[in-house]
Amino acid sequence: MTGPLESFDIQAAGATNRGPYRDLNEDSLLAEFPVYLVADGMGGHSAGERASQAVVDEFASLIGRTDISAGSVRECIATAQRSVTDIGGGAGSTLSGVVAVQESQGRWTWIVMNLGDSRVYRCVGGRIQALSQDHSEVAELLRAGILDSEQARHHPHKNVITKAVGDGESDADYWITPIVPGDTVLICSDGLHGVLDEGTLYRWLASDSSADTIAAGLVNEAIAEGSRDNVTAVVIRVDGRSAGGASSSLPGIMPIEWRK
Repeated sequence: MTGPLESFDIQAAGATNRGPYRDLNEDSLLAEFPVYLVADGMGGHSAGERASQAVVDEFASLIGRTDISAGSVRECIATAQRSVTDIGGGAGSTLSGVVAVQESQGRWTWIVMNLGDSRVYRCVGGRIQALSQDHSEVAELLRAGILDSEQARHHPHKNVITKAVGDGESDADYWITPIVPGDTVLICSDGLHGVLDEGTLYRWLASDSSADTIAAGLVNEAIAEGSRDNVTAVVIRVDGRSAGGASSSLPGIMPIEWRK
């Protein structure tokens, strides 16, 4: 899937697998310019599958548009909240992703969004950077310094999330960061990042492989490493010209704060 941004060209692909231990794949994905996301559903019976698909269905309205604002993204999440709540049966879903937005001065940026414990990473300039923060009990303990990264990785409550689409209360976290030539962005469910460390993610994202090869390779490696969950990855590669040449530093990322 491609999307032209004047001097940029975006190549994106997604891969998903229910894994060997689950009867259903409750993950859903979207990878169509300008919106790229992963939703990891939860709930009894088919509620999780329906919840994650409801999130994707709401964001499908953004496909092909170049007039999107941060407010448009927030409205989609609010509508998705209502749609998932209406499913009932304990339905809920994570939501992580990026949307390409053109600012008034013509610069293209990523709006990064997150609810739950799916994640967004960026690899650029020879480094990997987490663009989202988990909403989970373990993540809160990690940020408070109560746990270290190794303890968090094996904590019995590592899958307990504190925010989700469908809980009727939580708003997502939002950040903004420039789109730059050489960007490779990964969006993934916890079935992937829960078993593959950042070194492994970097090895794939920094390779010269295509977006579809990277997405499929990450999913397959997570399953081979024993993931017990559904596994999903969306990979975005940005090719294009840079007037100043490639930068070795990571682009800045700023939180978006809404007026009360």
